[in-house]
This record gives sequence, C-alpha cells and structure tokens, in this order.
Amino acid sequence: MTKAYLGLPIAVLAGLVAGACNHTTLTAHRDGGASKSPFGPSEDGTCQAPSSPCGSGSTALCHDLDSDVANCGACGHACTPGVACVAGVCQQTRCTGSVAFHEIASFPRALPGTADRPYSTYLGADLNRDGRLDFVESDATGALALWLGQGDGNFVQVTSYTTVGAADVLASSPWYAAVADFNEDGLMDLMVSISDDTSIALRPGLPGGGFGGPPGRPLSHDQIADVDRDGHLDVLFVKGRPDEHPWFIAMLGRGDGTFATGASYQAEENMVFYAGLLDWNGDGAADLVLMGTYVTILAGRGDGTFAGEERCAVGCPFGAKLADLNQDGKLDPICLWSDNRIGTLLGEGNCDFPPRITYKLPSEPSGPFTVGDLNGDGFSDLIAATFDSAGGRTGVALFLGVGDGTFTTAGSLRIDSDWDVFVADVNGDGRADIVSASNRGIVVYSNACER
Repeated sequence: MTKAYLGLPIAVLAGLVAGACNHTTLTAHRDGGASKSPFGPSEDGTCQAPSSPCGSGSTALCHDLDSDVANCGACGHACTPGVACVAGVCQQTRCTGSVAFHEIASFPRALPGTADRPYSTYLGADLNRDGRLDFVESDATGALALWLGQGDGNFVQVTSYTTVGAADVLASSPWYAAVADFNEDGLMDLMVSISDDTSIALRPGLPGGGFGGPPGRPLSHDQIADVDRDGHLDVLFVKGRPDEHPWFIAMLGRGDGTFATGASYQAEENMVFYAGLLDWNGDGAADLVLMGTYVTILAGRGDGTFAGEERCAVGCPFGAKLADLNQDGKLDPICLWSDNRIGTLLGEGNCDFPPRITYKLPSEPSGPFTVGDLNGDGFSDLIAATFDSAGGRTGVALFLGVGDGTFTTAGSLRIDSDWDVFVADVNGDGRADIVSASNRGIVVYSNACER
C-alpha cells in the first residue's frame, strides 16, 4: 500500500502502529462543487425561507436545502460531485439494474509518485469556471499538474509546476489539495505550505485555470472550513511529524486571501494519520476530528477555537473516511483494519459507538477507498481497491449502502486504482462515474448501469 496519510505511506504507518501498540463563494462542498454560503438565523432562531437551520443552538446555520449541493433536501445530504440539487432533489439518474462501469478514457500521469514521494490527486474543483470538474495532481515535493475536464469524461492537461525541493515523507504532504475560493474573486485558489512547512501561502487562481503565487506543498482539502462563522474560509495548518504529537493551527481567513493566526493545539495522541474540519456533533460548527490509533475530537465553539481533546476508545489505524451513512445527521467513520476488512463505526456525535460492522475484502487492500452514491438511490455506497493476485492488477470491491449504515456485498469492479479513486459525474449523464489514479495513469470509468 502506498497511500500517504498526513505524509506517511500506509506501509510505513503499519510499521509505526505495530511498534507503538505493542460555497458558491465560500462553503466548499468537500467532495466537489460548491454550495451557497450559510448564514446565521435571525434573533428568534428562524431562517428566512427557503432556507432551513442545520445544527443546533447558537452554532446553527441556515442553508438553502432546495439548491445546496452539500445539503440537498436535508442537512448533510450531499449530492454526488457534478450533480445539481434542484428543488431539494439531487438530479442523479437511478439505476434499475446492477452497477457496472466501463473504461472510456485514460491519460498518462504527469507526476510519477512513489512510496518515498507520496502522490495525491484531487477531483472536485472547477478551476476555469466552465461548469466542469477538473483534476489536480500533486506530490510531497510541491509539484503540480492541472487537468481541465471537457465534460465528456476526457481531461486535458493545461499546465504544471515544478518542485520546491527534496521532500521529507514525514512532513505534512498532500491529502487531496486544499482548493477553494479563499480570496472571494470567483476563482479557485490553492493553499500551500512553504519554508519547510513553517508557514502557509495562497496561490491565487488564474482565469485560465492555473495558480499564481509562490510554490509550496498543498495543504489538505479536508482542512478547510469556516471555523469562526464570519463568512470566510479558514484553514487548519498541520505542523510536525504525525508520529510525534503534531501541532494544529487555525489560520483564520479574512476573505481577501490573507489569514490571521488563531489558536493552536498539540495532539496528545502521537499517531495521527488524518485530521479534518468536520461537524462531528451536528451542532453546525466545525470540529477538529483526528483519526489514528484512536478517534479524537476537539469540539468547535464556532468562534475559531476548539475545546479540549476527547479521546474515544476506538480508532482507525490504517485509513479512514467520514460520511453520514445512516442519515441521522452524524458522521460515521469508515475504517480499514489489518485483517483485510473494511467497516464502519456508526457515530452518535460523541465517543459512543455501537459495535463495529465489518466486511471481508476479497484480497489485501491496495490503499484507496471512498464512498459515493453509485446507483443513484440516495444512499452512500463503498468501493475499496484491492490487489488482484491472479491478474497482478488492482480491482475494486463494491459494497452497496442500504441507508442504515450497513452495506450489501456486491462483488468486484475491474478498475485500476493504486493511488486515489473518486466518485463524480464527469461526463454529464446524471450518473456517478469513477475516476482513478493508478500506475497506469488517470483512468475514467463511465457508469454503465441499466436505467
């Protein structure tokens, strides 16, 4: 496995764990697209129609559930990237038969990516404002390559950026690049760390789909949120090695591309493989969620600061994703475990979890896994890349969600995916496609299910 978590390849993580354990403007839709900026309710706690409150108490925010792709029809119900929300319904075509995909395009990767130089990609931002999702390659050296989506499943590389020097694989390396409109000019910008990860800088978006500003290593897309609820996007800056109690610093955006240094926190946990700004407890404020040997929560106060750590008695030591799988408004971790199993911890907004639910993978996981609505039924499905020992290639195990946090095993898909895998509609047919980054290159698989 070669995927990097906060800079460490999974193979390295496994060794560390063994040794240690004896939106259009500002609210970025985390998996692509954009949503209208939320706003606070009136003094009597109500939201002006057609908006509805999401969250509770003083940290609740008003969202337009009729058109917000991140909250379509219900708080926290996100549409597949590339799919619009109209009248509270994600405009995605539902499959009537079995889920199937076929390859329609492939492109050689612009960046090599190795176990020693972690490689990451991001699909979900419209870099040139043409209404199509674009693709970003990045690595721990600061190298970038940008691919513009053509709306038919094809991508065209428009530019690339050179490295900024040798990379330490234990430094904070990319985990889905932090692409969003930070200076509020309508163009997607990129946040990077510079000067050996001692500071951050904005690479402002250019009209043709590129970036200006200084070179640097991309920050993580999961570390973007409006943590102080002032209408401007903020960034969580991670400093230090993930296996040595890393520091987390809230950089508070002013809306013009500059940031003020906010509160900082050092993790008590010395095995942090994932850090994200997400609403864990469902109150409308972004919380700091850490995943590693343990799940750790620092509850956001909605003013740019966080409460003290609450360490849960469970963990995701080999990789984690978070999504609301049972539609209760609370995030659920999806975790890899060392026994070739993947499964879920159904969250309740605190540190209480029912027993984990696991599913056996057909072979050893090869790294990437993700969730997305593949059959258009409104429930999150799960795909996990595995090694195909017979063919010497990777495949993808498919699990279909039933809406209560559980999945049915639905066989395997013949898809190459060594590095990253994304679920998005990239050819405009209203169905979720799969775009993967593998040793073979960037490969697009069109959704071919019956409808």
